[in-house]
Amino acid sequence: MEDVPQRPPTEAELHDAEERFWSGRQTDENPRGWTEEQLVAAAEEEASSAATNGAKEEDKVHEREEATLEEVDLGLDIGSEEGDFDSGVDVGIPASPQSPNRKAKSAEAENEKLKKRLADLEDLLADERANRQRAEKEAQDRYREARALKRELKNPKDTYPYSFWPATPWNRDPDREELPQPPQLWKKNNPHPVIKEHYAREGVRQYEERENEWKRKRNANRVAWMRSRPHMWPTDDESRWHGVRFLGQGSYGSAGLWVRVDDTNTIIDVSLTRTC
Repeated sequence: MEDVPQRPPTEAELHDAEERFWSGRQTDENPRGWTEEQLVAAAEEEASSAATNGAKEEDKVHEREEATLEEVDLGLDIGSEEGDFDSGVDVGIPASPQSPNRKAKSAEAENEKLKKRLADLEDLLADERANRQRAEKEAQDRYREARALKRELKNPKDTYPYSFWPATPWNRDPDREELPQPPQLWKKNNPHPVIKEHYAREGVRQYEERENEWKRKRNANRVAWMRSRPHMWPTDDESRWHGVRFLGQGSYGSAGLWVRVDDTNTIIDVSLTRTC
């Protein structure tokens, strides 16, 4: 005997079966022997079918409303085949929703809607592409700036000693040459000349010439060291401070005299600086 396919359960049956299942009486009061999976599948199928049928009914109602509005817009009376507006609903043959004229007008209107929608989507796509390109360019610019700043901070000669540098009046660019040694270090590396055994036969004139040459180099180092040390205040008048004279050095460091001048090179301030 062939098995007769069972009909799907109704919503009430599903509700009762679910209550029986969760109450622990599924085996005793379920004559069909449905499992939990079958009940869930049947419930989902019932819900999907109801949603589909409801959507179809809404589409049909919407199509009927659109057909009525289009016929009125085209000058077709609901009760007239000719559309002369003289006959009423009871006269003539009612206009069929499947008439070729209505279908052609509806298709043309639908094409216009689709074209407008397509144009809007293309505009949105173009705007999105432009925004993405602008964002990518801004990100690349920020990345390049960060890389440049990182390279600048890694190389001390590019930013020594600060991110600014005054217009030095002696036309020297400290970034293109090695910084001079501090006077204390220079004197340590170049001690004062003395008369030793291998200079025993040296005359007084030769010794004085050697000592004067040492003093000249020492003074040149002092001047170079002073001019290579700008002030610590990044102000507009920083470039007007000039190192004038090396005052001396001792156990606490070296000292120098600085003056500040105006546009006419008139001294308007004096400063004494010291370094350890």
